[in-house]
Amino acid sequence: MSIDPRLAERRRQVAEDHAKRNVRRTLSFLAAIGFAGLVAWFVLSPYLSVDTVRIEGARESETTGILAAHSVESGTPMILIRAGQVKDALETDPWVANATVMLHWPNRVTVEVVERVPRAWVETSGGWIRRADDGEAVPSPSTPDNALGWVRLPGVLEEDAADSDIVLASFD
Repeated sequence: MSIDPRLAERRRQVAEDHAKRNVRRTLSFLAAIGFAGLVAWFVLSPYLSVDTVRIEGARESETTGILAAHSVESGTPMILIRAGQVKDALETDPWVANATVMLHWPNRVTVEVVERVPRAWVETSGGWIRRADDGEAVPSPSTPDNALGWVRLPGVLEEDAADSDIVLASFD
């Protein structure tokens, strides 16, 4: 049995069109994967990695340690740095009153820290500790020295001292 030559030609043409479509789809898929790989390489490349970290205002705080823990250091791709998380981590340091982390594309990070300044030695039920203007405790030795004034409030609980109006009023 033989097939009509027109039908045979049409079958060949349909099979060829199907093969061309498959080749086009495969090439499009490979081109998309290649483009995505190129974009990923560029974003993670040294061109878009941290070259300079500028820190302003940090003297007593552990700013450099916190930045290192969050990989804010030379060579880290900028896209991997989460400025908000770094800022929050910096503000957990008892010395840091406020912090700002700015990413300057393509390769620079600026960290601005406003540190608390000890205002007085305050004695609460928990003992002596240096406190800043906002009432927060800053790391200190266990016994007061004469560098700052002394405020004795033994009736105030240590955990309430930072928010206590008595403590804050004693600085005025």
